[in-house]
Amino acid sequence: MGGIVGGAIGGLILDAAGLIERVGAIYGAESAAAGWVASMAHSVVFALLFAAMVRPEPLYGRMREVFRVGALAVLWALILWFVGTVVLMPLWLEFIGSPLAPTIPNLTLGEFTSWLAYGIALGVLYPLLTGEATRRYDVYRREPPSA
Repeated sequence: MGGIVGGAIGGLILDAAGLIERVGAIYGAESAAAGWVASMAHSVVFALLFAAMVRPEPLYGRMREVFRVGALAVLWALILWFVGTVVLMPLWLEFIGSPLAPTIPNLTLGEFTSWLAYGIALGVLYPLLTGEATRRYDVYRREPPSA
């Protein structure tokens, strides 16, 4: 759910900046509708990858606090922005001959902001919706074991 909400927020930012068509252009469909479909699909896939990375023990054992999971989600989104949007997307769009191909490096404020918003939404919603936020709180409230 965090990926869907983050994708919707990020998509709105891209749409407002006039950049959503680039996402669809990755698949050869240079339209806003294709951009929205591709952007939402990416958001879900990347959220599932994020969940797979932070869920297994022992990594997740150290990342249970909401703040830490949130920070990791923002870091994940910024890595995706840099690798995908700044470098790979321009290379791919140039390769397929898309007129929407940006220059390399592709450093637009709209795309950076959309990925940042995606990471924040994912980071806030993932621990809340998986119950990790309340489980962590319950751990702090338990009485220490008696001797």
